[in-house]
Amino acid sequence: MLGGPDIKERYRDRHSKHFRKLTSKEVAQAVLSFSGAPGEAKDKIRDFLGKKEVPTYGREGSVSYDKIYTLNVTAEQLLLPAVIQRKVWSQVSADKGQEEWLEYARFHIVWLIGEILRSKYNQREGLFQPEKSLEISELIDQWFKAIYDVAFFTVKDAVQDSADGGQYREFFRAPRNYRAIESKLQGALSFASNFGDPLNSLPA
Repeated sequence: MLGGPDIKERYRDRHSKHFRKLTSKEVAQAVLSFSGAPGEAKDKIRDFLGKKEVPTYGREGSVSYDKIYTLNVTAEQLLLPAVIQRKVWSQVSADKGQEEWLEYARFHIVWLIGEILRSKYNQREGLFQPEKSLEISELIDQWFKAIYDVAFFTVKDAVQDSADGGQYREFFRAPRNYRAIESKLQGALSFASNFGDPLNSLPA
């Protein structure tokens, strides 16, 4: 495993004391979602891992394995999306039954958390540098819930405003809804700041 002892212990099962492995599929889905392609992470992961060019749902263009997994990408850079995705999966499981759409929104929540982090650190797109990725990962228990809540309410607001009539699978595939979700993010951050800055727990 990567990083210092805190990172290693995060992936040790409390009962068996063995490390929980990250699969290539799990990491690839996390990286795709975090980088802005959550629909592709859910529906097109086989094509992505097969190194095919994958058209994107939310934007004009495409994504491919070779564009993300360049010769310069490090395991530390891939760790942050994977850690976030594991935390999102756990939180969604804990919140099961709270919202009908939530199970469909997991990858989009990972994406929005990535967007919030990139905004915080003035990073336009993509993965963080290795040192910053590890720094944010090691403090995830401090900042995660506040950022998750912003992402949750961003999606909730967009779903409530949509005319998709409960067709949640299609809602999270439609390009217009990517733009709708993005447009709600700043409002959710502003609203959350009324109760304390949700970004305060992130490292400087």
